Amino acid sequence: MLEESRPKVHETVAVQMDSAVPDLEEVRKVGEKWYEDLKEWEVIESWPRAFKDNRMTSRNFDPDAKIKEIPVGPEKIKIQLDTGLQGIKGRLDPNNFINKLKNEKGLHDLPGGVLRGDRALSRQLFKVSKGVIFMPLPLEEDLQTLYLLSSLAKQHRESALYKSYVKWRSNITHLKYGSDNDMMAGFLVLPKTKPNSTELDGTLHVRYGMANITGKAFDTKTLALRVQNALNYKTAIALSNNTQENNEVVISYRQHPGSFPWLGVPAELGSYRLFSVTSKQLVGTLSDNGDFSPV
Repeated sequence: MLEESRPKVHETVAVQMDSAVPDLEEVRKVGEKWYEDLKEWEVIESWPRAFKDNRMTSRNFDPDAKIKEIPVGPEKIKIQLDTGLQGIKGRLDPNNFINKLKNEKGLHDLPGGVLRGDRALSRQLFKVSKGVIFMPLPLEEDLQTLYLLSSLAKQHRESALYKSYVKWRSNITHLKYGSDNDMMAGFLVLPKTKPNSTELDGTLHVRYGMANITGKAFDTKTLALRVQNALNYKTAIALSNNTQENNEVVISYRQHPGSFPWLGVPAELGSYRLFSVTSKQLVGTLSDNGDFSPV
């Protein structure tokens, strides 16, 4: 159960962080148990549970969009970006990230928003033409647990712990950055170095959310605040007192063992017909006040 495995991870990481020779295998074992419990918890995810708990994300979506080449950064470097149905499906396949195919297939992180469960959808979704992608988030506590594991695993990139962390990260939908208003974010292009070296390897890292729309990097203070917002997305973003603008988060869409993500197609009176992205089956309808009616 998550109530047991989650605190076990935090306790174990705290102990090993203070150790001169950390037991990385012990951290990996408790991390794996937490990951398995999280995936079991996701199996029974539902719209009412996630929406009322302020954990449902949304993103305006064109299912017919195709992968395309776009210029990013001041140098207008060309990258691949897939925001359509095939791109969402590609992000649900962990092998695309474990095998480092993100750049090749254009599976970069995407902007979206976190919905409030006490507001009508029409007050939160704007300029929807073809559809909306709905995807629930894990609890804040679990995003914080993944972040904690990353802080230790990234210090030991040749370890079995890091390999397991890459698997967890590739299978868990998570947020990178967030704000209670429009972040005006874009892509940052970063030169990539060889392992354990400062020498460039000739490839590039492309990171959405780390720069503004012109490609100029955000300062470290701004990024640090937005990371913390993402880890505390309910209070810092969804339930923020800011009522003037939509919130914005950077979403890493990943595999979900339930029926999510859903594609919402606009219908009458602000309602939506909902289809599973993976099965293409109609799963129900959604009223403007967020009430879900299954088929």
